[in-house]
Formats: sequence, structure tokens, C-alpha cells
Amino acid sequence: MKTSDRYSWTQISLHWLIAVLVIFELFFNEVIESLWRSQRASQFALKPFNIEFWMNPHSAIGALILLLTLWRIWLRFASGAPAAPANEPVIFQWAAKLAHILFYLVLIAMPISGTIQLATGLPIAHQLHELGKPVLMLLIIVHVAAVLVHQFAWKNNIFNRMIGRA
Repeated sequence: MKTSDRYSWTQISLHWLIAVLVIFELFFNEVIESLWRSQRASQFALKPFNIEFWMNPHSAIGALILLLTLWRIWLRFASGAPAAPANEPVIFQWAAKLAHILFYLVLIAMPISGTIQLATGLPIAHQLHELGKPVLMLLIIVHVAAVLVHQFAWKNNIFNRMIGRA
């Protein structure tokens, strides 16, 4: 994979847009879904080839997260990413790589399993989709904690890279 001095504005924008969409999905999905379902109750079957499926806010935002994540992965390979800070221990560099891979896997698997769940009703798709929520929340907590360690313990200002100030 290529390395770069800094993240591009597109990479930074995608990072924050995906973050906002994921947080919205995690914390406001229940409210949005119940309102949407009560308004649309039993008017149609939720199938991916039905236009109404994509008007479901949770499905539409999930599909958007999937597309933005795929774009972000492509950009990471095409444009690269900055190297780890010099004062970051090697074990943490490996942990960061693993965490990023897990983020990408979950951000891809959740929309796909959710679509399969709604389209087919397969219990395994439902279980995978539901498993994604606590995994994603744990990854977010670890990610934020790592940023705080970088910022305040190691003082390498890694946060600045993701706000375009590095």
C-alpha cells in the first residue's frame, strides 16, 4: 500500500461523513425506524428491488455508508495514508492496522447483511447484522481512546492529520 505525507481532503471528508452517518445509525435508528414503519405499515414488502426499500432511512443510509466506505478503501490504496508516528510502538502500529481492517469489514458487512436480512429473512443475516452493532461500538471506543493516547500521552498530534492540519 502506498504511503503519503498526509490524508487528502477527500479522505478526511469521507472519514468524518462516514463517522456522522454511523453514529446516526447507531443512536437514532430505533426512533427513525419506528416512525417510518408506523407510517408505512404493511403497504408493501421490504424487498431490495422495491423502490420503497431504499426510501427506508436505515436502508438508504446503510447503502450510503457502504458506498462511501468502498470509496474510502479505494482512495487508501490509490492515494496512500501517512505512516505511523515515529514514537508509536510497533505493537500499536499493528493494532491500528488491525482496527482499520476490522472497521472496513464491519462497515461493509453490516449493510450487506442488513439488506440480505430484509430481502430474505434469513436468521443468519439478522444475527450478523445485530452482531455488527456492538463490534462497531467497541471499535469506535477503541479508536477514540487511541486518538486520545496519541494526543495526550505520546503528544504526536495525530488528530491533526484527520482534520487537515498535519
